[in-house]
Amino acid sequence: MEKHSKSVNFIHFKHSHSLCASCSDDGTVIIYNYGSYRQEGILAWKQEDPELAEVKVCKFLNPYNLIVTADLDGMLNFYSVYPSHTWNTHLCSVKDDIESEVGSVENFPIWSLDFDEEEKVIYTGDEMGYMHKWDATILIDS
Repeated sequence: MEKHSKSVNFIHFKHSHSLCASCSDDGTVIIYNYGSYRQEGILAWKQEDPELAEVKVCKFLNPYNLIVTADLDGMLNFYSVYPSHTWNTHLCSVKDDIESEVGSVENFPIWSLDFDEEEKVIYTGDEMGYMHKWDATILIDS
């Protein structure tokens, strides 16, 4: 199995399928099956870019077959995960834009996120103290 080449920042579990996701400063998320001790995939949105953004947090959107990652570029990336028929596929990206008081748009590293499965809402927090609420209904229901 491959391992991260830099610091691991966060680990999250999808117990219903014995999956564990770890994200790292190397810009990747590695999915392991802790029941079978098998690596299920490596997620890296900017695979063509040698300078991947450090992934600070990842979260399975339980009970759905989705995972979201957040990085130092202020980007949320969504992937399908096992047992989806399109597992390990990058689905979409969303930039966590903040409009400043003077009207410019800025992005800050996202350091935390959580998911409310009843409301289908993702909450993010960045290094400047901003919190955002993201409606994940369109992604989940499609």
